Amino acid sequence: MAQAVLVPSSHPPPAMQLIALLLAAAQGATPLRIIGAGLGRTATSSLKQALDQLGYKAYHMERAMKDKHLVQWGQVGLEGGETQDINTTAAQAMFDMLSDQGYDATLDYPTNMLYKMQMKRYPDAKVILSVRKNAAVWSRSFVDTIGHHDMVAPMGRFPMNWLLPGAAETMRWVFRLHGFHRTPEHSLEEATEAYNEWNSEVQQFVPQDKLLVHRAEEGWPPLCTFLGVSEADCPSSKGVEYPHTDNDRTHVHKKAVYISLLDKYWGIVLVLPITPIVGILWFVSFVKLKKD
Repeated sequence: MAQAVLVPSSHPPPAMQLIALLLAAAQGATPLRIIGAGLGRTATSSLKQALDQLGYKAYHMERAMKDKHLVQWGQVGLEGGETQDINTTAAQAMFDMLSDQGYDATLDYPTNMLYKMQMKRYPDAKVILSVRKNAAVWSRSFVDTIGHHDMVAPMGRFPMNWLLPGAAETMRWVFRLHGFHRTPEHSLEEATEAYNEWNSEVQQFVPQDKLLVHRAEEGWPPLCTFLGVSEADCPSSKGVEYPHTDNDRTHVHKKAVYISLLDKYWGIVLVLPITPIVGILWFVSFVKLKKD
């Protein structure tokens, strides 16, 4: 497991940390305790379920889609922020919303791309960098699923931009921060480079005592130890298996196929349901004319 490099300057002094926590408590907000810096396709869905079982309330891309947050997340990448890459005002507004809704852990896109901002906002939070076995495994998984052309390109066109408003804008700035510059075409070479650079950056930035580099195959023990869960209370000691979601490559690839078909043949999809109705109306009208 790779070790993180200690960067003392990334954390404010203890007095400032205490003030931040007191202000959050006074405002009735939920402070973030876990920051997921791992990329998508690193078993983040399984990690979310694991954190939920340990008593956390984790925010994941799936939740962003279900709660229709992608329009707001899309605004994070628009012009008008303090940096060239993101609109920090919009990002902070989203973190305010998550705090108000009781989330104390974030995972997956798009929040993982903003892990530094979250660390500054919540200096006591711990960081989990979920990873795959190696870069080659992740790259193939990414390119075949969420980074596939048939998944990315249709998001900016009807009907996907109507069904998932904000998805294209969100993916655009997320992939840019991730290190992809040739969207929507992602090669294995580009993906491998982006994966290695991202993981290296996280491990160099986050202090070692705040960081867990975790693979789903390692299961509960390192996660429980890192989060201060006693061995007796760790699910593994009770015979509970580490979560494994069905969000595998085959499952996500099927989604990409459906999106591609809908993108290419949405007109037919819309017309088919009304064809029988039109036929019936035509037949009734024809019979009526014959009687007259």
